[in-house]
Amino acid sequence: MWLEDHMITPIQRIPRYILLLSDLMKHTHETHPDHQLLAQCVVSMKAIARHINESKKRSEEVRCPACACIVAVARHSLR
Repeated sequence: MWLEDHMITPIQRIPRYILLLSDLMKHTHETHPDHQLLAQCVVSMKAIARHINESKKRSEEVRCPACACIVAVARHSLR
C-alpha cells in the first residue's frame, strides 16, 4: 500500500461512523437515555465530514488555481 492509501483511511471512516451511529440511533428507543446523545453524535460527525470536505476542496483549489477557476466558472454556468 502506498502512503496515500493509508492517509485516506481515517477520512473514509467518518462516513462509516455516521452510518453506524444513525443505525444505532434508529434501533434505540426514543425514551432511552442514550438516544439524545446518539443524535448529537450524528450531528457532530456530519459537521466533521462537512469540514473535511470543505478543507479538501480548498486544498485542491490551492494546488491548482487554474483548475479552481475552471470549476468556479462551470458551477456558475450551471445555475
